[in-house]
Amino acid sequence: MSQTVTTKVLRENLNQFKELFADFQDSEIDLLSPVIHQIQIRAEQYLFYEGTSSDILYLLLEGQVCVEKDAHTLTTLEHGTYFGELSILDNKPRSASVFATATSKLFALNVGQLRIKQPEIYAKLVVNLAKSLPELVRKTNQTTIASLKNEMTLLKQQNDMGHFLSYIMVVLATFIVGARYVQELNGEIHDATYIRLTLVLSFVMCLLALKNKQSFSKLGLNLNNVGSCLREAMWYTLAVVIATVVFKMYWLQSHPELNEPLFKISQQHTTVQLFIVLAYCLYSPLQEFIVRGCIQSSFAQFFKDRFATLRAIVLSNLLICSFYSNLSLNFAILLFVLGLGWGWLYSRNASLVGVAASHAFLGVWIGIILGLPIELR
Repeated sequence: MSQTVTTKVLRENLNQFKELFADFQDSEIDLLSPVIHQIQIRAEQYLFYEGTSSDILYLLLEGQVCVEKDAHTLTTLEHGTYFGELSILDNKPRSASVFATATSKLFALNVGQLRIKQPEIYAKLVVNLAKSLPELVRKTNQTTIASLKNEMTLLKQQNDMGHFLSYIMVVLATFIVGARYVQELNGEIHDATYIRLTLVLSFVMCLLALKNKQSFSKLGLNLNNVGSCLREAMWYTLAVVIATVVFKMYWLQSHPELNEPLFKISQQHTTVQLFIVLAYCLYSPLQEFIVRGCIQSSFAQFFKDRFATLRAIVLSNLLICSFYSNLSLNFAILLFVLGLGWGWLYSRNASLVGVAASHAFLGVWIGIILGLPIELR
């Protein structure tokens, strides 16, 4: 979107760019009006690309833009800065690409038209651009060094997370094989075995995190955005509750020979049921710490592409479902489907509070109150 600029608006906004227009008289600034337009661009929209030719000088009034070269970020520019001057000074194509990282407003000064219509003002502007060039080079050097340091830090973090992730894979694979071995020996594997394995696995994950100097806060053990976490988890949980009730009603209609009620909870063995509920409420946070806190967080930090979050959610759920597949295939599938939602919730706030609460409630709801046919041994 482009619009013409009045002389009043010009005078008010060009004060941000004193190094270019400090020695301009008001009458000279007024003469810039015919060759300046105000534009607005949305986030991710490009202003120009590397290698293109242009004689437009951009003055950033609001927002933020990113400068990149060969798909690598060089720097970000805030309001009060200008860019595009190198192509004007050396009359060569753009040396980098620029796109907005947020909705931004800019002045677009057509220096080519200014040279034709107002050669004296053009000469004055070029002199000011040339004077500011040494400072620009210094800032560019500082920015490049900072960018390289940041890249090195990110690479080190990725390398550390890769080591942590490899240890997790080894441990998880060992537990899966161990569970299978127990099943081969005993002919079946009981729920209690998986509970013990999960407790041991949680302890091993903590040891690995300490060994690799991982921050437990970054593994979801924090109270970040507690209100938002619980609110989003509540809506997700409510949606699952409704979906499972509808599924159970359909299941009972399709299998009238079962002759069982919609809700299976009874007054019998109340003490035992309460004990199971309490145990599961303590057990489910451990599961979430393993799956979301350790595995999903590791994948999310290891992958650096635009689909990193999605890949982290899917892969972490596939791994943990393979762990429980020997217990019950139906249970593993249900856990995978629900885990996609929990993974999404965790990716939004990086906290286990809402996810663990949702997992605990839905586990009790599906397994004890509703009693879905998931064939647990």
